[in-house]
Amino acid sequence: MTFIPTKQDPIGVAVKHYWDNNCPTLIDVISDIAEDEKMDASYFFRNESIMPKLERKALRWCEGRILDIGACVGSHSLLLQQKGYEVTALDSSYEACLIAKKRGVISVENQDFFQYQPSETFDTLLLLMNGVGISGSLDGFKKLLSQAKKLISVDGCIIFDSSDLIYLFMDEEGEAFIDINSNKYYGVVNYQMKFKDVAGGHFDWLFLDPDSMREIVADEGFSIEKYEEGDHYDYLVKLRRKR
Repeated sequence: MTFIPTKQDPIGVAVKHYWDNNCPTLIDVISDIAEDEKMDASYFFRNESIMPKLERKALRWCEGRILDIGACVGSHSLLLQQKGYEVTALDSSYEACLIAKKRGVISVENQDFFQYQPSETFDTLLLLMNGVGISGSLDGFKKLLSQAKKLISVDGCIIFDSSDLIYLFMDEEGEAFIDINSNKYYGVVNYQMKFKDVAGGHFDWLFLDPDSMREIVADEGFSIEKYEEGDHYDYLVKLRRKR
C-alpha cells in the first residue's frame, strides 16, 4: 500500500475526526451555484441500507476485479469485499485511505486516479457519488475515459452515476434558461470544502447531463450497456468498449 500525504485536506481531517470521536462532524461545502451547505462526515461511513437506490444497484452491476475510484473511507469497497469481490480502494486523501484500511479494506491505494499505473487491469471501474466529477470539465471527462482505457481489461466496464443540473436553471413553468454564450458548461460547479481551520483549495466538479455523456462516450469508443434514471435528474450508467 503506497500512501502519499496530501495537504489542505478538509474531508480527510473530518473523516478522521468522526472516526476518532464518533460525533457530529460538519464539513462546510461552498460553491458558486448555491448557498453554502454543511455535510456530515458520517455520510462517508454509511451502510448499504441508507445508500441511494442507484448506488445499491451499481454495486449489483459490478463484476470481476474492481477498482473503487474516490473510495474515501471504503464503504463501497467493504460491501463488495463482503460479497466476495477482489477490490482495490483508490483515493487521493491520505487520512481517508488510512481509515479505509483500519475499517478492513484489504487493498488500498493513496493515489491520484489520473496518475495511477497499476501492474494489472480491472474488470470494473466504479465511480460513485458522482465520481466522474473529478473530471472537472467536459474535456476532462474525455481524459478520464482515456485513462480508464489503460486500467480496464478487454471486456471490462465502467460504472458511474451523475446528475443533470438543468433543473437549477428552470423557471416555474419548467423552461430552462442557459447562457449559450457562456464559455463554461452549466454542469461545472466550483467548490471549496472547509472543516474547522482546514480549508481546501477551490476546484471544479463536473455534473454531466445524459446527452453530453452519450455523445462523449460514443466518441471515445464506449457503448452504453445499462442505463437507469433516478428520482431527480440523476442517472446510473454502465459502459463497455465498443467491439
